[in-house]
Amino acid sequence: MEANDAGAIFQLGNNYHHGHQLGFQQDREKAKELLMRAAELGSSQAHFNLSIIYDEEQDSKKAKFHYQAALWQDTKIQETTLDTLRENQETWNDI
Repeated sequence: MEANDAGAIFQLGNNYHHGHQLGFQQDREKAKELLMRAAELGSSQAHFNLSIIYDEEQDSKKAKFHYQAALWQDTKIQETTLDTLRENQETWNDI
């Protein structure tokens, strides 16, 4: 894996997030660290996954930030997250 390969870093972070389902020991903190790195390198998928993780952790500010970053970068993600944004609009309007 190249040091700055956003796709490979995203995949590794995703593996740590899902853990045992993929033969890895689950490590959510390691997953977030790797996904943040992939997002910094331009991975819209990493932003999308981070938004889900932060939403599960009830950190609406971070979830909103990563949803928006994913939306700006990828039209496919725009379509798949639009409903989620609408569902969470009341919560996010308070942020």
